[in-house]
Amino acid sequence: MPNKLLQGVFAGLPAAVANLPNMRPFVEKRCMSKATDVTDPVSIIETVQNLYDDRASYRLAPNKFDDLVKLISWEAQADRLYDLYETLVPIGSQPYSSIT
Repeated sequence: MPNKLLQGVFAGLPAAVANLPNMRPFVEKRCMSKATDVTDPVSIIETVQNLYDDRASYRLAPNKFDDLVKLISWEAQADRLYDLYETLVPIGSQPYSSIT
């Protein structure tokens, strides 16, 4: 996910996002933004207008916001990232010890 999308989400702002395979399901499942055809100016205008006109329905309820924070925040992802690093280079190993 693009950082700006996630920053906007955490700020409580809806966004018109590109209709990409990862972004569309992410925003539409959570009803916080809308995907649009970024190659079609009319589609962009209609999507932005819809977001503006119906902005109250794109605000995340506090419990949904909390669920989202648990899913995508740095705190939520850090352990997964540390686990991945551990599988690549176990703690205490010296992967470059043979290089002089």
